[in-house]
Amino acid sequence: QYNVSPSHIKVIPRTVRFSYSSRVCKPREKVHLVYIAAVRLQKNHLLAMRLVRELLRKKINVVLNCIGAIQDTKIYEECNDYIKKNNMEGHVVFHGNKPFMEVEKIVAQCDINISVSNWETFGRGIYEGMVVGLPTIILEKLECIKMATCIGIYPCIVKDIFDMAKTIERLICDNEFYQLESVKGERLQVVLDENRIYQMVCKSYKEFIDNGKI
Repeated sequence: QYNVSPSHIKVIPRTVRFSYSSRVCKPREKVHLVYIAAVRLQKNHLLAMRLVRELLRKKINVVLNCIGAIQDTKIYEECNDYIKKNNMEGHVVFHGNKPFMEVEKIVAQCDINISVSNWETFGRGIYEGMVVGLPTIILEKLECIKMATCIGIYPCIVKDIFDMAKTIERLICDNEFYQLESVKGERLQVVLDENRIYQMVCKSYKEFIDNGKI
């Protein structure tokens, strides 16, 4: 479309600065999910509300922590209306926009990271949750995550919120599965290390300059 040769393109991931910590699935009165995403059309928060309803229907006592700026008040109001209509007060918390350190603290208190986003360019919230050590579940339509061979570490990928609910149920019941997904964060932290990405950028610039592409 832009007549740019593939030889002039280098795909390099962004960095993620959160710290990994080893996790195990612990019995809790409530299962805390986190969704790191600004409230706007792209992020599909109303579908996340439906996921909470499905989990409650399955008798899973869940709290969804939504972290991100309220950029579309209409969608935010629709979510609140859905919460009230389905008696889900206390099961969804909108934290709004938070400084980096506060986001990390909230995420560290959660059990599972999710994304129901319609599309992504990188998926920072997905990788932030994974790096912390949270098992992470996304919808299969997020092609950029599925095709991110430059990263090569993938979350759980499901077809819809019903499969997502089943995967959440398995994670909280199967400690071996939970740890298998959690430990991906340890490897991911190395892959997305700030110094490593910086060196990749410098190397790519040098190659482009040496080959007369810049």
